[in-house]
Amino acid sequence: MKKPPKNTVFFIVMTVLTVLFISFIFIHSSRTADLSEKESLAAMGFFQNILNALGIPLSLTDYIIRKTAHFCEFAVLGIFVSLTFYSYDKCITKFIRKITSVLFVCLATAVTDETIQLFVPGRSGQVTDILIDFSGSVTGLITVCIVLFIIYMVKNKRNNENN
Repeated sequence: MKKPPKNTVFFIVMTVLTVLFISFIFIHSSRTADLSEKESLAAMGFFQNILNALGIPLSLTDYIIRKTAHFCEFAVLGIFVSLTFYSYDKCITKFIRKITSVLFVCLATAVTDETIQLFVPGRSGQVTDILIDFSGSVTGLITVCIVLFIIYMVKNKRNNENN
């Protein structure tokens, strides 16, 4: 049996990771306020212990933990969605034309995430969270663009040195 091309494997892996991560986001949105608060408090305690151990005099709050989690979660989503779209043909110039699609998927996920929370007891959808989520996604996209540009420049330099 013939192996699929590397691009196909990369595409399948990135698509599956992206779908699983979006599912992870939606599952967390569907948790009740009590369960969500317990997770936040556990995370706050964990990070506060790290800051204390490092001697950093910063006091974390539930609000800081929640908003940072939103941003980071969607930064990862931005990376996954960007890499999924890039994996279609692994061409940086074609990927640049797909950036609007990447942003749309990330924004649609953020809006859906907050909409789900409207129907969960004790939770609420917030426009500010959509903005934080989308900012995280843009950060993830920019990170991928920078890495792809660096890879492109390194490959170009190697090709020029070999010619």
